[in-house]
Amino acid sequence: MVVVAALTSERLGWVPNITWLKFLGAASFSIYIFQQLFFTLSGTLFSDLTRLSGIIFGISGFGPMDVAIAAGGGALIYMSIEKPLGHYLKSIRLRAKIVAA
Repeated sequence: MVVVAALTSERLGWVPNITWLKFLGAASFSIYIFQQLFFTLSGTLFSDLTRLSGIIFGISGFGPMDVAIAAGGGALIYMSIEKPLGHYLKSIRLRAKIVAA
């Protein structure tokens, strides 16, 4: 029911057009897939700094800096690999349709 309500409200134009949220939604798969890599990298490279940011914000485990690095890294993967690859594969499909016709 929640999914149907969300899709209906989007189609009716009730959802605001917020560009950075749309980008975050488009990049969410890359962020999800590569988050552990970037968590490990940030923990290795910036261990003292991320531990300090976690203490300052009262968060145990991953600090806000780790989350920002993971989200930024996933967004970078999306922009540099996933999006260009998607455009390339669509162009191949379009060319195949043109040749078949």
